[in-house]
This record gives sequence, structure tokens and C-alpha cells, in this order.
Amino acid sequence: MSILNVNTIQPVGSGQTITVSATNISAPSTVVTASSFVGNVTGNVTGNVTGNVNSTGVTTVTTLRATSLVGVSTAGITTVYSDGSLRTNSILPLNGLPAGATGGGIVQIVRAEASSQVIVNTNSDTTIISTSITPTKSSNKILIQVNVPNCRSNQTGNSRARLKNSITRNGSEIYVATESPQYFNANFNSTGVEISIPIYHSFLDSPALTSSITYAYKWAATDSSSFDTQATVYSITLMEISA
Repeated sequence: MSILNVNTIQPVGSGQTITVSATNISAPSTVVTASSFVGNVTGNVTGNVTGNVNSTGVTTVTTLRATSLVGVSTAGITTVYSDGSLRTNSILPLNGLPAGATGGGIVQIVRAEASSQVIVNTNSDTTIISTSITPTKSSNKILIQVNVPNCRSNQTGNSRARLKNSITRNGSEIYVATESPQYFNANFNSTGVEISIPIYHSFLDSPALTSSITYAYKWAATDSSSFDTQATVYSITLMEISA
């Protein structure tokens, strides 16, 4: 085997390309740099990867860790992370968010469920359910979804009943639905009349935080009527959306 020791290899004339005829190029103890790499990359990749990355043809990546992967195609990746997962804090289309888009992919989901009956009969905010999430980026948004399959109200005669729904972020009100539901002049002719309806709310929040955030869903009976959740499963779901 012959060894050629040089500091610089330059193309002949005004050319910009040097061709090495070899099946494999090995540089076990040094760093190979170039304005671009074309072809398959096999083995461990450490350090920063900047620019457009198309992972088609990458056969083995033991560990791929990134704060943000934009425009990465995972086709052909056999192993992305030690447990086979792709981990990132941002998921966006290759060319960025299109005009009118609110956000990109979902980074994480947090969900809480409960089934204990909550009764609200005063005009004071009462927490129905709450949960917390820690955003990975301050620019990301949080999509909040609340689902109460059965909101029951007991009414008699023509009494008015209004239920205020609200969502708070760390105790501060960020969403309000003042009459959800409300009954007025229903002309109930007997006592003990019960009405049950499903309630669903969706709200997109921009908290601009990376610390833990507690979102709480609350009720208040505006007219001091009685409302309750019954003993069915109700939930709050938080989704961190790339933005």
C-alpha cells in the first residue's frame, strides 16, 4: 500500500471537482468538510448538520439528536434514536409555514381525564379539570381541547340558567364562553326536569413560555342554577404545535 502525504489537493486548471475512484473513503481520526455531500452516509454522525437534509438512503443512524429538524425526510432511516424514535422540538413543512397556516406538526400531547361528578351552583369559578404542559420552544403554540360529554342542569318553571365556561393559563383567564349552555323561558311545567347536553371547547394559545404551564377548565353558574358533569369521563387535552 502506498501513502501520499500532502497538505492540499487542487483540481487542474479552472476546474472545481476532484474525483477519487474508491469504493470507500476512510478518515477515522480527522474531520471531512465540504460545501455539500452527495450520496449515502453510513455510520455515526456527530456535531452540527446545517442545510437541507434528505435522509433517503441513510442505512444506520444510531443517534440523531436535534433542537430543530426542518424538512427532514425519514424515509430509509433504519434507526433514528436508540429507541427507534425521531425526537425534535419543531416540525415544519420544508419551505416553512404556508400563508394562512397557524402552525405545523404536533410536538407533544398531554391529556387528563376525570369521572367524578362536579356540581356547580354558584357564580364563582369552579375548576372542572386541569393539567400542565412544558413547551419545548417559546414560539410554539398550545392547542387546548375540552370535552364534557354530559352537562346536566336541573330546571323548573321559567327560571333562567346560564353557565359560564372559561380556560385559565396559570390562573389568568384566556378564554370565556359566557352562556354555554343557557336556558330561558323554557316553560318547564313540573319539578325535577333535567337537561343534558355535550360541551366541547377548542382554543389555540400562544403562551411564549418554556416553563411549566397549568391550564384549567372552569364553570360558573351565572344565575346560581345547578349544573353538573354527571359521572361520565370528561377530559382536557393539550397539544404543543410547532410555530
